[in-house]
Amino acid sequence: MARTTSAPVMVGRESELGVLVGALTDGRAGRPRVVVVRGDAGLGKSRLVQEALRAVSTAPGDGPPLVVATAQCVDLGSAGTPFGPLRWQLRDLLVGVGREAFVAAAPAAVLAAVAPLLPDLGHGPADDAPRPALVNDAVEVLVAALSVRHHVVLVVEDVHWADAATLALLRSLAKSLRGEHLTMLVTLRSDEVVRPPLRPAIAELERGRATTLVELAPLDDDLVRAQAAAILLPAGLLRSVDSVVQRSGGNPFFVEELLHVGDGPLPETMREVILARCLPLDPRARQVLRVLAVGGGAVEHDVLREVVDLTEAALDASLRQAADVKLVVVEGTRYRFRHALIQEALYDDVLPGERVRLHAAFARAMDARAGADASPDVAETALHWRRAREPRRALAAYAAALREAAATGAYASVADLTEACAQVWPSVEDAPAAADSPLWRLLLEAALVHVEFVSDAARGLDLARRALELCPPAEPSSRARLMWLQRMFGFNSGAPADPGLLTEAERLLRDRTAPEDQVLLARVLGLSVIVGDTTGQEAWSRVEQALALAQAAGDGDTVAYCQTVRGRLLADRLDVPAAVDSFLMAERSTEATHHLAHTRQYLICYQTHLGRYDEAVATGERALAGIRAAGAGGGWVGAVASRLVWACMCAGQAERAVRLAVTTPVTDLPMRVFVWWMQATHHVWNGPADHAAQFLEHVREDPSLEEHEAYRWPQLAADLHLRRAVEAPARWEAEVDAALTEVARLLTVRAEFEPMRFEAVPTVARAVGAWRRLGRYSPRAEEVLELLRADLPGYGVAEVWRSLVDAELATSRLAPEAWAHAVAVLDRVPAPAWYPPYALYRWGEVALAAGDRATAADALSRCTDLGPRVGASVVAGWAQRLAARGGLRGAVVRRGTPAVTGIASLSAREVQVLELVAAGLTNPQIAQRLFISPRTAGVHVAAILRKTGTATRAEAAVVWAERRDDGPGTHRGE
Repeated sequence: MARTTSAPVMVGRESELGVLVGALTDGRAGRPRVVVVRGDAGLGKSRLVQEALRAVSTAPGDGPPLVVATAQCVDLGSAGTPFGPLRWQLRDLLVGVGREAFVAAAPAAVLAAVAPLLPDLGHGPADDAPRPALVNDAVEVLVAALSVRHHVVLVVEDVHWADAATLALLRSLAKSLRGEHLTMLVTLRSDEVVRPPLRPAIAELERGRATTLVELAPLDDDLVRAQAAAILLPAGLLRSVDSVVQRSGGNPFFVEELLHVGDGPLPETMREVILARCLPLDPRARQVLRVLAVGGGAVEHDVLREVVDLTEAALDASLRQAADVKLVVVEGTRYRFRHALIQEALYDDVLPGERVRLHAAFARAMDARAGADASPDVAETALHWRRAREPRRALAAYAAALREAAATGAYASVADLTEACAQVWPSVEDAPAAADSPLWRLLLEAALVHVEFVSDAARGLDLARRALELCPPAEPSSRARLMWLQRMFGFNSGAPADPGLLTEAERLLRDRTAPEDQVLLARVLGLSVIVGDTTGQEAWSRVEQALALAQAAGDGDTVAYCQTVRGRLLADRLDVPAAVDSFLMAERSTEATHHLAHTRQYLICYQTHLGRYDEAVATGERALAGIRAAGAGGGWVGAVASRLVWACMCAGQAERAVRLAVTTPVTDLPMRVFVWWMQATHHVWNGPADHAAQFLEHVREDPSLEEHEAYRWPQLAADLHLRRAVEAPARWEAEVDAALTEVARLLTVRAEFEPMRFEAVPTVARAVGAWRRLGRYSPRAEEVLELLRADLPGYGVAEVWRSLVDAELATSRLAPEAWAHAVAVLDRVPAPAWYPPYALYRWGEVALAAGDRATAADALSRCTDLGPRVGASVVAGWAQRLAARGGLRGAVVRRGTPAVTGIASLSAREVQVLELVAAGLTNPQIAQRLFISPRTAGVHVAAILRKTGTATRAEAAVVWAERRDDGPGTHRGE
């Protein structure tokens, strides 16, 4: 039959196309979005992306210029070239925005990080250049900067084949969405997602706050006929397509290939269909296609020319034939098959012996390019040598790829490449010489990468264990380091502990005087304290020894580490002011970004605990500025910003805290649970009780979630029950009883940091006091309260806790005076922002009961005024209702209190819903994302429209977009 082409129009994907166009439109308007397109091979994922880009590029309207950067992932096994797809994406960005704009957009550290991946940049690091940032963080900063003046569209095709480093980068980008005008379009095969580590990575990606999942299904019979007609009619062909409908299974790619067969009998398999496509080509073209199939997903012209035994003219003619019939696509200086299924079918058709020879030819050609500084993909070269049955050369190439990955910051790929070396190792007689290293050292170096750069303690533990088994006794320093690593990773992953590891490591290092051994000994001693192998006075002695060793060695990073351990030990001894001083000394001892971020996390926590909120907020802002100046981001931003959320909440900066909570990229589960707890706490005091309950229910459905912040969740649950008791007097006794049950749970759980348990004192006292006022007694709750009261520390905020306990437990005769004292203490001693309004409410309540209407009116009026301003609008509502019931008209609304409208009037949950509305999600999608029902989502949307004065979801989305950058403290992408 005459040659046909793809359908000129895409058939049956109008709804899916609308989703992608909507996401691109949002990105152009300043609302970053991510779309994941899933489906089996051949369903048209790439075609859908291209049609959406075409629609947006030709659409009228104002906005920044469109720059599309594509990363095409290819199947290179489990140890693919680190950041291989990113190299092409960076090249697209460089060409799209121009070299001048590219260089101007990023700090020197960022350019230093991406330069090895982008030879076209011509920007090698100078001698005095700063230390390169991590590639993941550098790309985040670069994309954010470029997207200010451009609509940056990052397309990642076939992510199921992404190398570990690219996959980690994609997760980080999609979480943070640090960009002004940014859209990410990701495609993957549904049947490939079952492979680890892809499954958890994709699941996490799809749960992103701005992510929409598009699942492609096969076309029905009518749509298959429509597609066939769209292909046949322009070519003047008319024939029955019944067999195509039957055999294609609704797969658009199969439809196209089957139509190419013509009117003859249909082949039995799709492989035969694809091979039949090649039959009309001349023999040289068919041979070029077989060679190209062995080359992999994308092959450079220069490499292909070296492997194919043809003249330049004959090669060009053969490739032209293949491109004309839509088998091959030309991308710059390289070639790839139009669809991965074509490459797979042709590769299977190559004879085994021919495959071996061709893989060897590709490996030699790529080695030659490496000698010419042509920026080769070393891991791809290693794969060719491995398939060419040349294990020694494969091992040497994998080892070179491993060193390159570490040097360029592709840390997520280090373990995979180390594993590839280990797999080839037994087949190589002189493996240490080929790899230029013993295997145990490669495993050790991979484990060290997991300390600082990769959040996978379980894999780090496996690497350290295997390395220790192989490490010879003649290497005592390395054995000690591996024992330290094994104990650290075991502690972080929750694996069974072996305290003897650190004892043996200490024995190996005691008599060694080299500075690096003394520094390692300091870290061993410090870790023994952190993991609890040593306690009491011995722990204190070890910390002091460790600090002295680090100072003598002049290692500022280890000094900071030891000062941080010392600070934690002081805090656990309830000397929190001294702990803060120790953290400040740690901060002054190092300039390393990760050490500073680690220390400042603790500093923010304990400054907040002491009520030094302005200092805590300043520390958080200083930490975020330092992380960004270093071109870092990702996990460090999330870890610091989440602590800053709590500082802002306690300081009464509720709106800023909410914005940070919903925009902070949280990379690990414990931190995510911490953010959920803070959001739930906000709802208890400043939002709908049901929203707080939803967070609580979600966490308690999975015990593995509740074990994080285990001491805080019972406190939150008790606060929620006590709120319901106030708001539903008929259920007062039942709700207080439920609160006491939660309080009693504090006897069985431990606070993550010892001083934090005292923050539950006001809640425990509220529950016990309410029960006593009913003439009841709860032994377990009373026990909790007495234990906490007995250990209360002597620093400032403890005076607040004591005054609140005394007031809650005071008899009715003494209660007005006790609450007046608590209010006075809260006026001069900083405490979490909801306690001053609460104390005013309780003072007004007991004063009214005692007949002191003037005092009650004043206290309730002050509560009504203060509550909404500091994130305690719920308590202000109690005060208003109490004043109304008591006939205290002047206290209902204090004169001059501004009305809260617009986004500022939304609850934290409504802010979350509005952001998802602005991202284009429907009510059912919002419900799935937030673990609520579609009906509840609809109620929230209606409330948002009412409060923001908008008539439609689109208008509300515009209000959100205009509001996102307003006000101090708004950090996009934090």
